[in-house]
Amino acid sequence: MIARARRAGFSLVELILVVALMMLAASAIAVNLDTIVPQARIESGARMLASDIAAARASAIAQGLSYWIEYDLRENSYRIATPFRKNGGIMPYRKSRVEDVMEEEERVTTNWKPMPAEVRIASIRAGTNVYTSGIHRIEMRPNGNTIEHVIQLERANPPGSFYLLIQGLTGFVQFFSGDWQPEVVDEKSFG
Repeated sequence: MIARARRAGFSLVELILVVALMMLAASAIAVNLDTIVPQARIESGARMLASDIAAARASAIAQGLSYWIEYDLRENSYRIATPFRKNGGIMPYRKSRVEDVMEEEERVTTNWKPMPAEVRIASIRAGTNVYTSGIHRIEMRPNGNTIEHVIQLERANPPGSFYLLIQGLTGFVQFFSGDWQPEVVDEKSFG
């Protein structure tokens, strides 16, 4: 009598079935990541910006001098402008933006920081003004306060918004997502 040799391993049908199940699981994970990754990008951009705002505020308090957050809505980036000259010394403080721009080459600034891929700075609301293009500067004063402002971040796919509300008196940053709209306070609010 001839003894049959015992075969070790898997049949072709078993291997095909396992590979098909793995592909099905991978596609379910990929579909899930398509909804998670865009939200993570916009939240990451918001946290990065909030961290730099807090750093500018802390520097203004520590140095006893104004620092600025400059937002470039066209290039979708921002940077910190210090009160220091590149060749030493302190820039004279002026309220006029025209004079500041003329001396801008002398100012020490950080490099422009781009927002994460697929995230853009859609608007900045400072007081009752809303900006949707150009470069805008928000002052962080030596006592730690600033003008209350709201930065709206947007992503295109899937469409969504994320807001940073920077409190004027404390510089505290709050995060809001979705359909949140900032409360507009004007003269009518007081009477």
